[in-house]
Amino acid sequence: MATYRTQHATPVDEQRIAEQQFRLEAPTGRVDQGLFGPDSVSWKVWSHPAVIPGVMRSFVLDMVASPHGAAALEDHSRYRQDPLGRLDRTMHYFLTVVFADTVTVAKANTRLDRLHARIVGTEPMTGSRYSALDPYLRLGNHMLSWHSVYYAYQRLVGGLTPEVTDRYFAEAARAFESLGVDLESIRTAAIRHGIDAGAILDELPATHAEYRRLFAGSRHLICVNAQTRSALDAILHPRDMDGNLTRALLFRAYPALARVGIALIPRDIRATCGLSTSARADALALNAGRVTTALLHHSGAYSEVLQRLCPHGHQIQTTALAG
Repeated sequence: MATYRTQHATPVDEQRIAEQQFRLEAPTGRVDQGLFGPDSVSWKVWSHPAVIPGVMRSFVLDMVASPHGAAALEDHSRYRQDPLGRLDRTMHYFLTVVFADTVTVAKANTRLDRLHARIVGTEPMTGSRYSALDPYLRLGNHMLSWHSVYYAYQRLVGGLTPEVTDRYFAEAARAFESLGVDLESIRTAAIRHGIDAGAILDELPATHAEYRRLFAGSRHLICVNAQTRSALDAILHPRDMDGNLTRALLFRAYPALARVGIALIPRDIRATCGLSTSARADALALNAGRVTTALLHHSGAYSEVLQRLCPHGHQIQTTALAG
């Protein structure tokens, strides 16, 4: 079985890695209400502390959704050395898309495209080439992230009716449309991945049912290999932290957040990954998640947590909500 070891980065490596991370200057003002606005379901869901375990759920599913995800993460990410940094950068992008004005969203998407253009390589199990700009995998990863945040909110908070849920997924489709990915290129990539493109991708999934069909049609891509298991272990059981006290305190909460995220993953996928499928442990984790997120939300403490975890995303979200 192959093993994957973390190597110490040289200054040149650190510069290269820094250039491959999502960073965006905070906007100085707002020209409009963005893609959605204050009456949207997305503003309601993505401003709740349930977003954190939701994003962590998506981390795991992104890695197992295809062998390309784990390979790209291993080759192009500092997740082993800085798991909180990865959470920060991921939330920074999504909170920008949800809450920023359309000018800033366009800048964020341009930055993301430039980063993704560099993420290419060879997946070691099959020897096939991977690219972060693969149109079908981009759609799948985008919708997986939005669904994970929705699912965390629904399980930990609840109250989203089927009609409101479909509005949320229509907004998720609108967010993906802002990336400018051509639908025909998605169909072509879907066929390359063995997807029944005609049945699933007549249009972007814009309802909960359409998302579920997309996910069901992609299940054959799920793969857990030695590289995936190594990546999962590093993300779920991180070992290294810097000397920053604030981040160290957040780091102590990381395993509990990860456990809630794991409890939200389908059990058959967890079994494939070698992760816990205990119903009792799930119930305990989800109950703890409900209590914790409710306390953070109703006490107003979540704003401080988010400011420390994701300062740029916090600034954009706070400015939008202050309206």
